Amino acid sequence: MNPFDGLGSALRLIRIRKEMRQKEVAALASVTPSMLSSYETSKRKPELSTLERILIALEVDLRELVDMIEEVQAARLRDRPPEEVALKDMLTSLLELGVINAQVLADLAREDQ
Repeated sequence: MNPFDGLGSALRLIRIRKEMRQKEVAALASVTPSMLSSYETSKRKPELSTLERILIALEVDLRELVDMIEEVQAARLRDRPPEEVALKDMLTSLLELGVINAQVLADLAREDQ
């Protein structure tokens, strides 16, 4: 599993637990609320400097973020059968190694439906 799968959900959960609004965190981190939303929904990945500003705005350190990412990943694993998790991890690894490409994955997904 990618170590940053769950980054967006982790940022969102931290923000909610701290009872902060997106607009507030965005202003403190010098990003737009829509940009913060795109990070929280994992539509985009923040640059490292942007992530650092968001963490400062949330008043959390990197260890707390990593702990929350691990919490999110564990929750996702509990909700999926082990064979589904293993298949996704294997396909992700093959994609990262360049053994297969995104088109092959798309074709496999279409065949599975």
